[in-house]
Amino acid sequence: MNGILRLLKNELIKIYHQTSWRVMTVIVLVIVTGYPILVDLLNDINRSFAGFDYEKLAESAPEGSIEKENYLSSAAADAYFNEKGMDVDNWQYIRYYHEYRDTLCTERALRLIAEEGRDINEVLDVFFINGVHKKYSGISDTGKFEYDIQVFDDNSGELIFTDDETVEFTIGYAEQLLKEIVKLRTYIEEQIDTSFSEYIRNTYINRFDLDQITADYETAKAVYEKDKSTLKAYQAAELKAEACKRIITALNKLNEYSDTLSHEQQCTVISTLADISYYLENTEMLAADSEGVFALNGNNCYFFGVTYNNYDEYVEAVKIKQDLYYRSVETIAYSLENNKFIDFYTKNSVRSHFREALKINMAIVMFFGIFLASVIVSGEYSSGAIRLLVIRPRAKWKILLSKLLCMMIYVLGITAVTSALSLFVHIILYGQSDLNVPYLIMHNGSVSEVPPIIYYIYDQAVSILPSLMIMCAAFLLSVISKKSVFALAISLLANVFAGSVSRLLYNTARTAARWLKLTPIPYFNLNDCFPNVIFQLKRYNDPLLYGINLDQGITVMCIYSAVFIAAAFVIFCRQQIKN
Repeated sequence: MNGILRLLKNELIKIYHQTSWRVMTVIVLVIVTGYPILVDLLNDINRSFAGFDYEKLAESAPEGSIEKENYLSSAAADAYFNEKGMDVDNWQYIRYYHEYRDTLCTERALRLIAEEGRDINEVLDVFFINGVHKKYSGISDTGKFEYDIQVFDDNSGELIFTDDETVEFTIGYAEQLLKEIVKLRTYIEEQIDTSFSEYIRNTYINRFDLDQITADYETAKAVYEKDKSTLKAYQAAELKAEACKRIITALNKLNEYSDTLSHEQQCTVISTLADISYYLENTEMLAADSEGVFALNGNNCYFFGVTYNNYDEYVEAVKIKQDLYYRSVETIAYSLENNKFIDFYTKNSVRSHFREALKINMAIVMFFGIFLASVIVSGEYSSGAIRLLVIRPRAKWKILLSKLLCMMIYVLGITAVTSALSLFVHIILYGQSDLNVPYLIMHNGSVSEVPPIIYYIYDQAVSILPSLMIMCAAFLLSVISKKSVFALAISLLANVFAGSVSRLLYNTARTAARWLKLTPIPYFNLNDCFPNVIFQLKRYNDPLLYGINLDQGITVMCIYSAVFIAAAFVIFCRQQIKN
């Protein structure tokens, strides 16, 4: 043991006295310190340039021009929200500003055509009206505007035109559209005046008729018990009923506390629920129409970036997404009920900034770790120093173990120092308002509180595990090749491109080549599998839908890391060191 410790001490001293490693360590520390400062500076610059001053743009436009009318319409939207005291920190602004501004612009464009007799082509060269497109003839820049789909309705689902019509856009159609757009503007203004809890209830809760959905499920179940060929229709009804039951329960719980949120938290909830709502509409449609979808596509279905070859796999994927929806809303509800910070990315969240900085830090640290692993043994061969080590009465495995421990100590040490330094800088810049608030994790159907330090360590360990495995592979290559350049080039290329290759082969690992799941290839994006339900829900190409999960990834990475290290020891101990 003393021999190993002396060797380890010598290795650490050797690194410390090498100018190149001193310089690289200083570079890492400078980057870690400067990154949050740079981000804060860029955020200030972005805030100063955010948005447009439509009033100034209108003043600079020619009097009576259509451009001026367009800018004045947008300025009217800004003025409307300013009068109500609403800005980017209000949920109404986040939810309705762009829709309201587009509606005002559309209304003004239609008035210019229908009431003031302005040329249709000139108006539509400046204003954009959904569904009105210019049909070009050959390579000519001229053409007529045609109306091929109507997106505005009278809030009862009645469309002016059907989506299979293509007609020339005329003043008559502009007059019809104007009536509907005025209704839409009035409706949006009414919605802006509703409370946050009313918005959640009207937009999300009231749209589910749970009694009817349950009745449809019971009917489908009864039919299936008599006729087993209706399995798909029964499963679709079951998916919808189960999801809606759990979702409505969570939404009702959320609604009890929604008006107690700060403006910023309300904005965060609105953003998340909007994503969830979009997802749910798609899964409801796919669940209900799944039998027809599969028949149309030859017994396969494309769902959230994944092609499923049989109905059972498809149903399982829908269940995963629906469960993520429920867990997301339940997590929000729990955070409100227990007065816990909602674990989303918000501009004033110190820990959100800190976590992002940690990921950058780890990427930099692992780059230098891979570099060290690639040269720590091969460098001894290149310099000839390896002969001085082996001529002494020490076992080869002790020599290699000391180098391995030295590499790990350097990586862990620089990780600890950079993390502490980054935390210190973030506290100076942003304070420590939410750093000590527990993280919320859904586990076994219930929400659990995780201390931040445990969450950070686990999060970063999962994030860097693929790079650690590459470090072990670089260590093995360093022993085998005896050339630093070769080991370094292969390892860094793997670190840079492994994530992209991994995503490309997700589906192959699920279907055509299931043996890939026994290799590290599908698991280079382990952070994508981290148990953050909000993050997972918003992912399009979700690894969970490919049957790839965190436990599998950790197990495979650890096994391969151990194999690489064991192989390095076996090869090094059997190598002949020539004088």
